[in-house]
Amino acid sequence: MNFDRPPSPKKEITMEGELPREIVEQIENASLSPFEKMEVLLIKLGRKPVTEIGLWSQGWEVGSDTKTNVDEEKLRSLEEFFQKIGLVIDIKDPVIEKYVTREYEGAPEVPMERENRKILIARDIGALKGFYEAIKSLDHDAMGKFFGFPASAIEAFDDEEKMLYRQDLPQEVRESECYPFIQFVLSKDNWQEEIKLAEQNAEAIKKVSPRLFAAYTNYIRNVVQGW
Repeated sequence: MNFDRPPSPKKEITMEGELPREIVEQIENASLSPFEKMEVLLIKLGRKPVTEIGLWSQGWEVGSDTKTNVDEEKLRSLEEFFQKIGLVIDIKDPVIEKYVTREYEGAPEVPMERENRKILIARDIGALKGFYEAIKSLDHDAMGKFFGFPASAIEAFDDEEKMLYRQDLPQEVRESECYPFIQFVLSKDNWQEEIKLAEQNAEAIKKVSPRLFAAYTNYIRNVVQGW
């Protein structure tokens, strides 16, 4: 295949002096969720090539004439932000998503729609082009590596017999600082090695931004359901 696979994530921790404090503060103060900020900082630290975030409009009931779009001002603001900190992005065309909601527990489900705009973020144009080549070639291994996942975890993802879910990890791991940074399905045979990547990412974030480390771990443990 005619595209370059991304190199394995760096094992060494990028030193704070290699990332200007100004960049770290811009990421800390960005109009993004703690998860999205953490992802962006990992890209700037060279620990993963690409990530993806999404913006959604207010929802509307299916069949309603009242439809809304993603906030263009926020979209443009984020575009300027990513350019300012030296990242490459691609804003995808709008997609209408369907979902259901209900007024209260036990009430009938109401079919809804909303607009979604995805933003693909890459450390450089080469990573962005390589990721798209991987998508076109349906190379799931390469796509996983572009998102920074360990090779053995990527291999296990398509085999239920090889999978180990985060929730099935030992209690001491689930209570550790690295647990919120395990963003992939682990493999039963290599999970001890795979979580080293999460440990390194946790250490990297904590080193350059204790503020974001605290906000992100709190967000995952207390806000995100099912983590």
